[in-house]
Amino acid sequence: KKLLDNKDYSMKVLGIERGNQKPRKDISKWSDLMDNIGYMYDNNFFTANNFSDYDFDDVIKVLKQIFGIVGICPVKVVEDTAYDNIPLTDTALGVARQLDLMCFGSLAQRGSVSHKTIMALLDVMPKGALRVFDVNLRRTYYSREIIEDSLKRTDIFKCNEDELPVLCELAGLENSTAEAYYDYLKSNGIYCFIFTEGAVQSTVYLNDEVSVLPTPKVDAVDTVGAGDSFTATLVSRLMQGDPLKKAHEKAVKISAYVCTQAGAMPDMPAELFL
Repeated sequence: KKLLDNKDYSMKVLGIERGNQKPRKDISKWSDLMDNIGYMYDNNFFTANNFSDYDFDDVIKVLKQIFGIVGICPVKVVEDTAYDNIPLTDTALGVARQLDLMCFGSLAQRGSVSHKTIMALLDVMPKGALRVFDVNLRRTYYSREIIEDSLKRTDIFKCNEDELPVLCELAGLENSTAEAYYDYLKSNGIYCFIFTEGAVQSTVYLNDEVSVLPTPKVDAVDTVGAGDSFTATLVSRLMQGDPLKKAHEKAVKISAYVCTQAGAMPDMPAELFL
C-alpha cells in the first residue's frame, strides 16, 4: 500500500520506467510491479501449481534424468578452476608419504589432472595408513572409472542413502541394499563401510560387526559439516582403539551437535569429547 501511495518515489528508488538514469530490465514499467513482487505479500500470494497432484517419486526420477541429480538439488559447479587442476608436486608427495590417514572424495576428481594427482598421493602413503573414501556424487561429476580407481585405494568407504542405488548400479548389483554393497566392498578388500540415512539412522559395518544407531532428533540450524564431523569422529575414535559401538555413538553425538550450530566448523564444547 505504501508503494502505491507513493508512486513517484517508489518508481525512483526502484529504478522503474525508461526515464531513469539506470532503468531496470526486470521491471520495465509501473504496471509490472505487483507481478514481480506480489509474492512477498500474503494477500497477493497464490500457488501456481497444486503439487499434491504429482507423485513425489516420479518428480525425483524426472529431475535425475534432466539434471543428473543424486539426492540433492542441482548445484552449479564452476569448471576448469584450480580445484580441477591440482598439481602433483614433490612437496605434496612428501607430505603424503608421512600421513597416517587421508580422506578424499569423488567431486574433487572431476578434473583429470586432479584425479591423477589424488590417485598418486594415495599410492605413496605408508603401509598401514588409512584411506577414507567419502563419496560425494553430484550431477554428472563422477564416472565408473573414478569410483573404481578410488575403491582400489580405499580402506574405509562412506556413502548416503541417495548415493547407494547409483553405486550399486555402477557395481552391477541387482540388489540395492547396504548389505549387498558391503559384500561387494569386501570382495574388493574393503572391510569398513559407513552408511548414513540422514535424519533416520546410520549403519557402520566393520569386519563382521554391525552397528546401527538412530539419528538424534535436534532443532537443526545448519546441517553443513554434519557428515564430515561424523566421519572424522568415527574414524579418529576407531584409530584410538575405541570399540565400534562406542566410536559410532560418539560420531552420532558430535554430528547432531554440529547440526544445531551455524557454519561447518563451530566451536565444540570440550565435554563432547569426553
